Amino acid sequence: MPCTWPSTRTTPASARTYTTAQARPRAKTARFTRTFSGILWERPDRRKRWALRHRTETAVREVADELAFSVAAGIDETIVPYDLAATIRHAILDEFTTGQKLDRDLAIGDPMPFYGITIAVARMLDWLIRHHPEAAQHAIVETIGDGERRLGIPRDVSAQSLRTALALDGKLEREQLHACLDRVLPPAKSG
Repeated sequence: MPCTWPSTRTTPASARTYTTAQARPRAKTARFTRTFSGILWERPDRRKRWALRHRTETAVREVADELAFSVAAGIDETIVPYDLAATIRHAILDEFTTGQKLDRDLAIGDPMPFYGITIAVARMLDWLIRHHPEAAQHAIVETIGDGERRLGIPRDVSAQSLRTALALDGKLEREQLHACLDRVLPPAKSG
């Protein structure tokens, strides 16, 4: 399965017709729809504002659905993908620095084959890969380059660190994850 995200919706909200590429972003709004519907209809203090003869639960759900789509459609204005990518890159580099310090403190001798990345950072990178693959690719390539230039971490160690963190804490299926990472990471060493 390709590591891409469908294009954004271009149909006016009132038309309620969506292409196949638009169906997936539309599905993302389900959580927002439930939240808004609950606020508008299921809470008695707010429901009385809506409970008119022509404002049925279905009508309120439609309003909630449109509100949800508005939130989902504007997410790129709320979370700027390349700003998030830079933040994730710095977080991963900090994780690598911590791993290097741990290596020195333990004085094992051989450098670690990979450095741990916290669950929160791995999940954010996973989200970026799933929703903004170009920004994620940029973050990954820069992270590996900065790790090598600034911290002296071999590319294969950085790559293995990212592969391990995403495999453990990400939501992508194994095949999707490998397809995405194989495009931007150096090949994994076998054996």
